Amino acid sequence: MDIDIERDKIAKYWTILYLLIGIAAYGVGVVVSVIVILLRIPAKQSNELKYWVEDNCVRINQGLFFRKQKSIPFDKITDVMWHQGPVMRWFGIEGIRFQTAGSPQPEGTMIGVKNAEEIRNSIMSLIKKSREV
Repeated sequence: MDIDIERDKIAKYWTILYLLIGIAAYGVGVVVSVIVILLRIPAKQSNELKYWVEDNCVRINQGLFFRKQKSIPFDKITDVMWHQGPVMRWFGIEGIRFQTAGSPQPEGTMIGVKNAEEIRNSIMSLIKKSREV
């Protein structure tokens, strides 16, 4: 099951997030000189995202400069959470987080998932079915 991603919204989200971080960290002068770079990076970064479910696991590929490939087996997932922070809400982006036992941080995060609540429920159903077998 491939999971659709709202790439245009994610690119805008990351642009604003990077600008806010840049303003907070470096001041307005440096941010203005970096804006051209930042407007191109989020679009390319969003194109590197891929989420899907296969073989009783959730797969997450992401990263432009530092690539990550995660495979989270269903039997390790303890909770699947829908989330939406204030900036994400502003851009109409939703996300899904995967929690595993023994880790305070989510094992994996999907950002910009279309119909995130429906996808979350589908994944929870698949996890439940895999545990019944």
